Amino acid sequence: MISSCLKDNDLTKWSEGLRYVQFMKNRVIHSGIKQSTYRALFGIEPRVELSSSSLPQEIINDIRDEDDLKIIEDDSNGADNDGGVVKMDTQNIQVARKTAAENLEKQAKKMKASSDKSYPPAKIGDNITIPIPDVDKGGGDLRNIIGVIFQRNDKGLYKFGTKYGVLQKLYCRRRFFTHWVVKAHVNNIIKCKELFEK
Repeated sequence: MISSCLKDNDLTKWSEGLRYVQFMKNRVIHSGIKQSTYRALFGIEPRVELSSSSLPQEIINDIRDEDDLKIIEDDSNGADNDGGVVKMDTQNIQVARKTAAENLEKQAKKMKASSDKSYPPAKIGDNITIPIPDVDKGGGDLRNIIGVIFQRNDKGLYKFGTKYGVLQKLYCRRRFFTHWVVKAHVNNIIKCKELFEK
């Protein structure tokens, strides 16, 4: 993208092309907010050349050179401005941001439904394994923590216990695996269940 901008605008430094790339990215419709990020921030679509100007089409057709455009700009600057444009822009911004927030909530609900379908809820008392992230374990450490589910809150987050105690962190459903217990770990699980019953 940046190489085509450099070529089209006869630029030699790649850093000079970044503003064009950024502008192109800000004009693209975002899948989550269903509008461009520029519109979500400023309440209007980005203006490119005279085709997106707020001037009426008949005035744009009469413009022949820069002097004509300068005369029109001077006339519009000299006119009495009562702040109506600013008020309208503020309303547009509020509407765009409200729409963006609503669309993000819809997207979050879709993602949650998809996640719930992929990972059915687990029951209290189920045996689980939690993978330990690579950065948190040494070469000889175990790959998983084995435990039991003993609490689930209304947001679908789970709390686990091991034979050494309760894990303080809450986990979402996709961060752990439920399974049947291997016989070697039965004693550990029994100790966990006894711990929760106390």
